[in-house]
Amino acid sequence: MANIKSGLKIYPLKDAAKPKATEFINVSGKAFNTVFPNDLAYFEILNEMIQREPLDAIEPEMRGAIAAIGIVKGQAFKPDARMKQLLIEAGTLGNATSRAITVQPRFDGVAIYPILTAVGLWPTPTKTPPSKQTAR
Repeated sequence: MANIKSGLKIYPLKDAAKPKATEFINVSGKAFNTVFPNDLAYFEILNEMIQREPLDAIEPEMRGAIAAIGIVKGQAFKPDARMKQLLIEAGTLGNATSRAITVQPRFDGVAIYPILTAVGLWPTPTKTPPSKQTAR
């Protein structure tokens, strides 16, 4: 732990020239949520990050995709009612997709927690994955 505290430095890229000292907070035994929201709040957090970090922190291709939903560095993020609904739906679908991929990956040999799966402590699919089904 001493090695981590003396060598690890975490700071925003905008502060790279003169970063503040990294503060370590012991959260052992404390409950906290590490799951991102799956609604409009996700995109609000993304906007905050885009506004806070240098422009080149994200590649141009990704910045373009993010700009398409109204998140642009230096500009206010003000989605209209239609865009808000689309972003809420996108968050819900993205969350569901990531969970489905985690439980039943498309590629053979992928196991998020192989030891738990092997001893039956991790949920495994009961149906044959589509990649294993034979064509009729």
